[in-house]
Amino acid sequence: MRMKGWGVFAVVLFSIACGNHENSITGPYDQPVIDSGHGVAAAGSAAAANGNSGGRRRGSVSVPGQTATANGIVTSATASSLLVHRANGEDVTVQVTGTTVIRLHGTIVTLASIVAGNRVEARGTRVDDHTISAVAIEVEDNAGDDDAAQHAHATANGTVTSVAASSLVVRSANGVDTTVTVDANTRIKKQGKTIALSDIHAGDRVEAQGTRVDEHTILAQQVQVEESHGNGNP
Repeated sequence: MRMKGWGVFAVVLFSIACGNHENSITGPYDQPVIDSGHGVAAAGSAAAANGNSGGRRRGSVSVPGQTATANGIVTSATASSLLVHRANGEDVTVQVTGTTVIRLHGTIVTLASIVAGNRVEARGTRVDDHTISAVAIEVEDNAGDDDAAQHAHATANGTVTSVAASSLVVRSANGVDTTVTVDANTRIKKQGKTIALSDIHAGDRVEAQGTRVDEHTILAQQVQVEESHGNGNP
């Protein structure tokens, strides 16, 4: 009986020792087992298939220098850049350098050949979330037949309610507000004299003509300023 008791005690000690040993194992053996329905696989294999390392997820980060594109309608142009309005409503500045190749129907042209209303497809490298440095730009003659109605000739006549650095808001007689954007090509006149955008004030009555950017925005080619409306109401 004494030998049998020692035997039971030895078995218990052995079980405890084995349990501790198993719990001390690390590395690939402590990964759970996943049954994918096509056999049993280790979780480490599933993580590798998903591109994870050490259980950490790597999100996509916008990094300067990545390849980027800007396709849409030109709303303004300077001596070294274009402002392109994308179909999703975003505006992207496209920087043009001495090495940028600009083509119109396969013929190389200059940046000066691009005007507001042209559709462009620009590709290059990302500078930031709203700027790219263009390597190449493909230019179309205009916005295209499918966008002709949207980017057709448009007007905004009424009373100025506010003025910003490059735009003003015009309220028509029916109470609709239209944002009139201006660029270096916009001609602003009052009583036959050329004036600056900063010379326009809330309450002035204006007649703006240009091309439609969206339902409530136009890019002005010309803004004619009349005498002040008085109390600023249309």
